[in-house]
Amino acid sequence: MHSFTPINLKKDYAVTIATRLFSSIAEGSSIPYYNHMIMGYGADYVRGWYRFGFEGDNEFTLDNEIRIPIIQPDYLKNNNLPVIKKIKYLKDYTYRYGLYFKLFYDIGTIWNQYDDYRRIRVLNGTGLGFDALLPFGVTARAEYGLRLGEPTVGQVILGLGVKF
Repeated sequence: MHSFTPINLKKDYAVTIATRLFSSIAEGSSIPYYNHMIMGYGADYVRGWYRFGFEGDNEFTLDNEIRIPIIQPDYLKNNNLPVIKKIKYLKDYTYRYGLYFKLFYDIGTIWNQYDDYRRIRVLNGTGLGFDALLPFGVTARAEYGLRLGEPTVGQVILGLGVKF
């Protein structure tokens, strides 16, 4: 489930509160290995815990962001770009661009069917970053996440695509 709530600060300027809730609960006496959830890689991770692998039958994550536009998303037409309008295959497109600053907080856990619920490790992380909207629907991401707990550890996360 995704939720995006704009908070209008001016007529054409809004800060967005974004939330993503994801859960996968498996039922049955024997969950096949290929149906296990893996958290920590790809788009499924708690920021601050990126590239720390966790595996189990069930998963719950809640991701929250406050997105503040620095450069409002807009489109640049090819006739405004002297180099692009001379290239046959690129001249008929418009190019989207924009830049957002964001603050985030994530929480998540992964567990197996018969685990003691009192011992399930809940991961959480917080931080800040930038999302750059690039042409052809690509988003570049640069984030700094803090893994909360003992010890608190920082982590730089770079990538293409957005968390949600």
